[in-house]
Amino acid sequence: MSTPTPPPPPRPPDTTGPTAGPDIRGPAAALTAGPGTGGAPTAGGWRRTVLVPFSAGHQPPLPTGRRVPIPLVPAHLRPPAATTAPSGADGPRGTRRRVVLSATVAAVAVLAIAAAFVVRASSGPGPDDVVREFFAALSAHDPTRLLADPCQHNPLCAPDALRAGYQAPQDVTIGTDTGTSTDRNVAVTYTLGGRRFTDRVDLRSTRRGTFGGRDWFMTSWPGATLTLPDQTPAPITLAAAQLPTKQPGPRAATLWAPPGLYTLTRPATTLLLAVQQQLTVTSGPPITINPGTTLAPGITETVERLVRDRIDACAAKHSFSPTLDATARGWHSCPMSYLERYAITDDPAWTVQRYPTLHLDPAADGAITVTTASPGRAVIGYRWTTSVVEPRTWTDATDTIDLTVTGQVTAPNGTPEWQPA
Repeated sequence: MSTPTPPPPPRPPDTTGPTAGPDIRGPAAALTAGPGTGGAPTAGGWRRTVLVPFSAGHQPPLPTGRRVPIPLVPAHLRPPAATTAPSGADGPRGTRRRVVLSATVAAVAVLAIAAAFVVRASSGPGPDDVVREFFAALSAHDPTRLLADPCQHNPLCAPDALRAGYQAPQDVTIGTDTGTSTDRNVAVTYTLGGRRFTDRVDLRSTRRGTFGGRDWFMTSWPGATLTLPDQTPAPITLAAAQLPTKQPGPRAATLWAPPGLYTLTRPATTLLLAVQQQLTVTSGPPITINPGTTLAPGITETVERLVRDRIDACAAKHSFSPTLDATARGWHSCPMSYLERYAITDDPAWTVQRYPTLHLDPAADGAITVTTASPGRAVIGYRWTTSVVEPRTWTDATDTIDLTVTGQVTAPNGTPEWQPA
């Protein structure tokens, strides 16, 4: 029986020659190639992974039980471009990428700074500046600079409207400024007639274009709304502007006025005195324009004379219901009338014993409304009979009535006239 011959010992790897490399002998199944099998690709190509089993009599010089990357091509045989780059470096291409990225970031920063300067340079006046300019325009007596919505079709915003009869607010101080980037509320304090007043002004802003600045404008304006009279005997002037009268319709005529001290004037008429008043306008509730009416000197005596002359003219008529006007209203033209009680009478006679006391009330249109404060007295005397044929027997009769008058006094042609109602 023969004894088996033991296998020869493994030959150690040859590391002396220029082409020497690791011993890759072993089972074919132990050799795998490509990435993902324990070896990482290098700049020069693929690496092969060798799984070295542990067995008796075979002691490889490599760590056992681990995958170890082994280059297929020795480092000294690889081309220069295939040499593995140092850890953390990415070559010239990475350097260029970093340079481009840095330049881009710097350009964006420069553009952002430039845009900020452009926006700031193109921005209009701020909220405080807008309020300050509003009061500067009033101090200059130039309402055309107000640029307020209520100025449209407003006589107080005409170029010369504040040139006379107007005192602008004094000692203007801009106070607190609160709100957001688009809506602000600015406090402003000023002096009028020795008194200090504080107004609150609302403002809003809009942006001009994508990179444009913000424009601020008022949404509430200092001042007050004036309610104008329905009628006036003569044009009313506020400062240097003539105020309109009420237009037909149920709504009262109104007008916005900026803050200030105004002189209100109305010229005299035949029946009324002239009016001159001081009007203080600040922010607050509407102000009703009421110049008032005062009778001109001697008008009361003139009206009393007109009424008495009318009564005397009526009393001179021999009629139970005297009249002076041949119109449909003629029966109202005399303040006395008596009901006939008998079929046959002679012509009556009127005697005025006392004239009525009058109350005069100037109306808004300039006329004077006349009413009776206390009645007068008149006596009527006549004769009556029941005889149809002559000779008739007559009976004397008298009666007393009160005299009351109502009506108006106007002066259409500059001369007072009595118009009984």
